[in-house]
Amino acid sequence: IVNKYQLNTLDASYHIYPQKNTGRLLNKYAVGTAVFELPFFLMAHAWCLITNDYPADGYSTPYRVMVVFSIWAWVMAGLYALSRFLLRFYSQWVTAITIILILFATNLYFYTVFAIGMSHPFSFALFCFLLHQTERLYATRHSRYIIYMAVTLGLILIARPTNILVVLVPLLWPYGNAINGKWQFWLQKKWHLLAGAFIFTAICMLQFGYLKYTTGHWLHFSYEQEGFNFLQPQLYKGLFSYAKGWFVYTPLAFIICLALIPYYRHNRTLAIPVIVFTVLNIYIVFSWSTWYYGGGFSARALIEGTAILSLPLAWVVQWVLSTKKPVRVLAFVVWALC
Repeated sequence: IVNKYQLNTLDASYHIYPQKNTGRLLNKYAVGTAVFELPFFLMAHAWCLITNDYPADGYSTPYRVMVVFSIWAWVMAGLYALSRFLLRFYSQWVTAITIILILFATNLYFYTVFAIGMSHPFSFALFCFLLHQTERLYATRHSRYIIYMAVTLGLILIARPTNILVVLVPLLWPYGNAINGKWQFWLQKKWHLLAGAFIFTAICMLQFGYLKYTTGHWLHFSYEQEGFNFLQPQLYKGLFSYAKGWFVYTPLAFIICLALIPYYRHNRTLAIPVIVFTVLNIYIVFSWSTWYYGGGFSARALIEGTAILSLPLAWVVQWVLSTKKPVRVLAFVVWALC
């Protein structure tokens, strides 16, 4: 297979390692990406079996084409959900410009078009779904959104476990004027919360079950020689270095982070979940021992967090559109360069 399709041989193991306890093979990465690609893989497999035009071996052209389509489909679905979310707060023009900037002025574009197959675009879509579901839950009080959020959070965990930090966003989302009001809201939804917890656990069992099958243990750290060093996070390198600095290779991210200060003054209740998540996420991401996250472009582990930062970005866009023409022209030039 490797020679037939000229696969990447930089790592001959492909991060799939034999396990002494079971004799089975363990994939280093979480199962989420495979789950998201599965419907598209099955369509390619069915095509190969029915037509016999290509080998049904998992690597021929239809499979690779459908992997590409799986990325595109999830990202487009995520952007659609994000647009519906932003339209609750901003105009169509502001929303459209924000979506265009997120897609074309961040490294989401690179991992959607060039570096196909990583978990980040899928996770980005899930973050967009969670934002939309969170806003709808507190705005409508419909219990079904708790179930939707449980499914989304489960998928987020099996795609990239550290991304479960995003649960802070719905927990800190404003509801009424007091903490007691939110507490009463959740008490009223206790049975739906229990159902959501069951669904969340069931989805997580896809990962835990896989680990049990391959390693013999329900919990297993598959990254072995890598890990977190929370006492020495590489924040400066992660943000400003020429190796993979987020602000260097995704300058729009620098603009958004600067906007967090005036955005907090403008809308404190919405800014709090955005800022808390973003600060903790950056800290955790750059506490990883391999802070540059291997091959790729910019800080790929922060792609999904861009969905959360869409709120301050949209606020910047709205402010620009309300200013004088010279400022608007300058801003559009800067955005185009980004």
